[in-house]
Amino acid sequence: LFVWLWYPAIRTSAPPAPYLPGAWSGLHLSGVASIAETGFDNVHSHAIADAPFAAGRFPLGVLEPGLGFAAPQYTAIAENLASHGYLVAGVTPTYSANLTVLNGQTVDRTPAGDPAVFDSSDLHAGPAQTAAEGLVAVWTADALFAAAQAAKLEAQHVNTKTLYVGHSFGGAAALEA
Repeated sequence: LFVWLWYPAIRTSAPPAPYLPGAWSGLHLSGVASIAETGFDNVHSHAIADAPFAAGRFPLGVLEPGLGFAAPQYTAIAENLASHGYLVAGVTPTYSANLTVLNGQTVDRTPAGDPAVFDSSDLHAGPAQTAAEGLVAVWTADALFAAAQAAKLEAQHVNTKTLYVGHSFGGAAALEA
């Protein structure tokens, strides 16, 4: 599970971080980058890599992307939440996102992350539970885990309030969380 963190920071003159560093630049749509998408080096974020935290304690926001997307593709939303005083943990759902980078290695989307073929039998669910509901349960568990880890990692900066927000399939997981 890869989680991105955005947070209120002390203003600095350091240059913005790249929008999608390293292997994350593989998030371009296959075969149409020159036609339908701009180069990622033309997209500029306001985030500063490793910037010092602003003073204070902040509510935690867990951001869940839509099916196929990765958290950094929601940078504008995450930066906006951080600019309004939230520490944002953006979850990239491994096997459901078109691309995840774990330990420097890319992991592509697999059938295990597709709600149409997800096997929910290991969740001890009743027969009425659909495959999509099973995958939402996994995403929900990931969101709760990310919130707990972010709160533990940044305990001196997080207050007790947690907000879950998501887009599309991630919205269903955020609602469940």
